[in-house]
Amino acid sequence: MTNKNIKEALKKMSLTELLKLNESVIAEIKLKRSQEDLATKQSLEIGDFVQFIDNDGTILKGKIVKKNRTRAVIQFDKDSRNWTVPFSCLTKTQQGA
Repeated sequence: MTNKNIKEALKKMSLTELLKLNESVIAEIKLKRSQEDLATKQSLEIGDFVQFIDNDGTILKGKIVKKNRTRAVIQFDKDSRNWTVPFSCLTKTQQGA
């Protein structure tokens, strides 16, 4: 099904049908994000070097010092402070990278 076909089908749906569809889409997105976060969490270990992009677009690099349920505690090279970062934001890197 193409985007054009989907848009045409959406125009024919009632508000109730659209709300039910929206609820299903949101549930599917949450499930996929949860699965991706779990896979990321399982692939990272304490001592692994990671990076992520902060709100300013700066790449921050550091080391995992603790794993919590949904976030990791990262000690960043830049300032030696510990930051709590969601697993979904982290990318594993090499130590010297």
